[in-house]
Amino acid sequence: MSQPDILNLDQDYTQKYGFHDDIQPVFQTERGLTRRVVEEISHQKNEPQWMREFRLHAYEIFMSKPMPTWGPDLSQLNFDEIVYYIQPTDRKGRSWDEVPEEIKRTFDRLGIPEWERKFLAGVGAQYDSEVVYHNLAKQWEEKGVIFVDTDTAVREYPDLVQEYFGTVIPPNDNKFAALNSAVWSGGSFVYVPAGVHVDIPLQAYFRINAKNAGQFERTLIIAEEGSFVHYVEGCTAPVYAEEALHSAVVEIIVKRGARVRYTTIQNWSKDVYNLVTKRAVAYGDSVMEWVDGNLGCVCAGELVYTERGPVPIEQVEPGTRVWSFDEARRLWVLRPVVARKDSGLQQVYELALSNGRRLRLTANHPLLTVQYDATRPQKLGRYSLRWKPVEALQAGDLIIFPTALQAEGQPYRFARPELPDQFTGRNQYGAEYPIASHARQPVQLSEYADEDICWLLGLWIAEGDYTIQRGRNGHRYGRVGFSVPTSDRAYPRLISLLTRYFGNHAIELRKDERYLRVNALEFALWLQANGFVSGAKEKRIPAWVFTLPGTLQAAFLAGYLDGDGCAKGNMLSLKSANRALLQDVQQLALQCGVHASAVYSHTVEADINRTGRTKQYTAYRVDLTNVAPLLPHLTPTLRERLTTPKRARRHQRLRGFRATRLLTHEMGVARIEAISPSIVAPTYDLEVAEAHSFVVNGVLVHNSRVTQKYPSVYLMEPGARGEILSVAFAGDGQHQDTGGKLIFAAPHTTGRITSKSISKGTGRASYRGLVQVLEGAHHAKCNVECDALLLDEDAKTDTYPYIEINEQEVTIGHEARVSKVSDEQIFYLQSRGLKKDEALTLIVSGFIEPLAKQLPMEYAVELNRLIELEMEGSVG
Repeated sequence: MSQPDILNLDQDYTQKYGFHDDIQPVFQTERGLTRRVVEEISHQKNEPQWMREFRLHAYEIFMSKPMPTWGPDLSQLNFDEIVYYIQPTDRKGRSWDEVPEEIKRTFDRLGIPEWERKFLAGVGAQYDSEVVYHNLAKQWEEKGVIFVDTDTAVREYPDLVQEYFGTVIPPNDNKFAALNSAVWSGGSFVYVPAGVHVDIPLQAYFRINAKNAGQFERTLIIAEEGSFVHYVEGCTAPVYAEEALHSAVVEIIVKRGARVRYTTIQNWSKDVYNLVTKRAVAYGDSVMEWVDGNLGCVCAGELVYTERGPVPIEQVEPGTRVWSFDEARRLWVLRPVVARKDSGLQQVYELALSNGRRLRLTANHPLLTVQYDATRPQKLGRYSLRWKPVEALQAGDLIIFPTALQAEGQPYRFARPELPDQFTGRNQYGAEYPIASHARQPVQLSEYADEDICWLLGLWIAEGDYTIQRGRNGHRYGRVGFSVPTSDRAYPRLISLLTRYFGNHAIELRKDERYLRVNALEFALWLQANGFVSGAKEKRIPAWVFTLPGTLQAAFLAGYLDGDGCAKGNMLSLKSANRALLQDVQQLALQCGVHASAVYSHTVEADINRTGRTKQYTAYRVDLTNVAPLLPHLTPTLRERLTTPKRARRHQRLRGFRATRLLTHEMGVARIEAISPSIVAPTYDLEVAEAHSFVVNGVLVHNSRVTQKYPSVYLMEPGARGEILSVAFAGDGQHQDTGGKLIFAAPHTTGRITSKSISKGTGRASYRGLVQVLEGAHHAKCNVECDALLLDEDAKTDTYPYIEINEQEVTIGHEARVSKVSDEQIFYLQSRGLKKDEALTLIVSGFIEPLAKQLPMEYAVELNRLIELEMEGSVG
């Protein structure tokens, strides 16, 4: 097996959890999920007929159910790229000496054998699809406790398994329950006889090692009357450049008077989809407790196309509307950013495209590609669109980019500078008195943007400057200049517009007739108030220009071209010393329906100051094609220099590609010319509402993965009690969506959900819960507490409770509290010698104490260590 590509994330996570092993499996299925794959898994395990039929029935249900859309976005999850069964070894050990050395080394690094010796009654260790080690302390075996992997239970305890398997979570419960039921492998089977109390925890550790792997363990716990067991699961995965899928099903039956505690401390790497279904049924006077801990790209500097122009991804704030792609309608649309995620230092790769664009992404970031399948009937179309990560792409592959980003736009009302209408005068005796000002030159600028003023402002971007200064008397003076000679093609229209707006008296032509000046302070202040900055290397296109209707944007761009542009064939070019300004032009051109090339750089030697001495400097250039939208706004001289092509260039036509029916006129296709490692750099990702994609450097990319987990308890008989305690940490830009469900199906039942969340930076934590009291469940009591801690100003928390009551005599409470770490708390702890980060960590550790107190000591220590890593920004 070739060595997987590993991203260089922060050392703390990578060294402790993010490593991988080069294991050659003894068997694995092909990628993708088919009926044949399901049959292969069952055959490989030599299962009884009833289990084979159960799997195939679940497969049919999975194929028939749509992808859920009510929660976080799952559209990036590609079932065809997943390997659903990997058998790493053909033997299973009851002692660590029997485990293959390379696999044992993994669990040694995770500390599992040591934990077993010190703290645990039994341990199960699953590696990819199979349990490689399982052991139960002899004292519990003698009491009739069964703790084996689920595959072994199917063979050795078939009647017991068949009685309960799939009864709590049937395959038709949801799409991912059906998926697990079809391809499940491994997991734990726990049976505790009546009256037996297993005082020391049982632990199962689930490790995904292979890239693009799925892990689908199936856990079934049966606690007979009056028994007790505490089951702890831990999970990690390497940090790969491609996604993995963890989709587990956990079924728990808690019989009368029994008590089960199920603790989860999951620390999946961020490239793992964690989509699980966990449910328990609790009978008379029993107790079920869920204790749940959830700890939760594009290179910095790359430009995201927003409604107000290109913005570096690290500066895009939640709420900003960015250009995205509606796949259902195949339209480019503006959608708001939900969150920005800081993904840490990672290796990034540079993609060079045939349309001249370049962008830098991590290996796992998906692009929308065009795929060809020769086996499909030609009449159905052999081309299709598909999201694929950079690591799965190669030179020659085709990707989608926008050829036009056109919105309706809106009128813009110019900001007006505030100018004093009177001054203070003084006479010879020092007396002061007000004097009305009549000396200011009248200015007749438009109130709203129109084609003429937009053309003029575009020309100013190319050739203009302004100066605002104070004289010795303290009064301000201002002037606006245009470096436009009288022989220039733009001069006739320029002088006409300036005369209209300012009159002849304010306009001054330099003696060499190469520079035109408008002596009007109000004009200079007006430019400043509307976002224009003077200076060749400081100029940018103001954000409001990107919100104008298309004709006004075209007029603005035409003014810039009339000032600085040149024509060659059917192409217009702009050259500047200001790279950022030309990057603004790229997006503005797209919004006009004009294709813009990459921004090229080259060295120029010229006599800049006309002193006779030349100087080398770096110049940048961008080329524009399909310029028809600009023609009505260009000066006749420049327009006549263009060679009008017989037809507009269609950016869907490449050699060997003719799938024009697949694409709209606003969708272009570019071929990847090269993919090469670039640098290790800070990286970021965006979560975009609805469309879940955004445009970077003129290329469409997708946003990142999510986690969903909502454990539930069904209270079936009087006296049953259910408790769910959940802690979620949402790091900068991350969205944690967790919660729990309590269903009261019998009278005199009680339940509690305690949800604690910590949000840091721009992190967002959401509680999504259900409390349902069925008819007949009178005197049910339930309390839901949602406690949120915000560490930063931009951190967010949401609560989505759903309470359904079908009985009269019940007691239901819902409390939601949000608190923020105060400066006083930080100051108090710092005055005791702690650093600020240490003080924050201490506050958070106190906040999660209710969870930590319910864990065995070694797990509480580990949870606090994970919180420390989160506070350092080094996990996920």
